[in-house]
Order: sequence, then structure tokens, then C-alpha cells
Amino acid sequence: MLINNDFLGRGFSFPLKVVKDYQRSRSTLEWANEQEDIRQAVWIILATAPGERVMNPTFGCRLQELVFAERNAATRALAERYVRQSLAELEPRIDIDQVAVTYDGANGGGMQVSIDYTVTSTNRPDNIVFPFTPFTSR
Repeated sequence: MLINNDFLGRGFSFPLKVVKDYQRSRSTLEWANEQEDIRQAVWIILATAPGERVMNPTFGCRLQELVFAERNAATRALAERYVRQSLAELEPRIDIDQVAVTYDGANGGGMQVSIDYTVTSTNRPDNIVFPFTPFTSR
């Protein structure tokens, strides 16, 4: 039995990818469906700094402000707060269960942001790990 999860959403994949349709002799953009659409939306929110989108200046997460912050418990708590605030405001399809930030010495001195969340409409848990570094965050 197939389960219809259309209500989870559908959008262009991120990053944009062109797919060749050989049967119709044309190209189309690849789509992200359901759970993958939510995961990509979370990633886009975390990778975007507020003010980057001209027509939507409040979109994004303030993690960029912490690029050169001291590596301590206060910065970790601030990063967790920024992630919770941005996802609560910008991604209504999920409930945040836990946000954990750890420092990664092997990843260029960046942070690993681990987010456990539940998709509200299906009550399905999922997680994503966002590697935030000064060199790969943008």
C-alpha cells in the first residue's frame, strides 16, 4: 500500500539540478519531494544569513555572526538558540526536539550543528547534521 505524503511538500532540489528527459527531448529541473524537501529547506535556512535575500531580509539563521566567536559554552548556547529561533519561525512543518552544537577540530575549526526534529503532520522523527565552518557555510 502506497502512502500519499503530498502534504509534506514539493520544491526544486537544492542545489538546482537540470535533468535530461530523453523521452520528451527536453530538460527539466529536479524536484525534491516530501521528507527530502523538508531536509533541504532546513539546510537552506541554516546556510542563509539574514539580509542575504533582498526581498525577504529576515529569512535565514544568525549562525554567520558566530564565525569568529570564541569557542566556548556561551557561543555554543547562542548557536543553539539561533538555530531554534530560525527554524521555529521559518519551517512550520517541523517541531524541534533537540539542537546540539559541538566544535570540530578536524573540520577547519568549525561547528557541527546536529538537529533532531519531528515532522508535525506525520509524527516522523528525523535529524540533520549541518557542518558550519567559515569556509563552507556560504
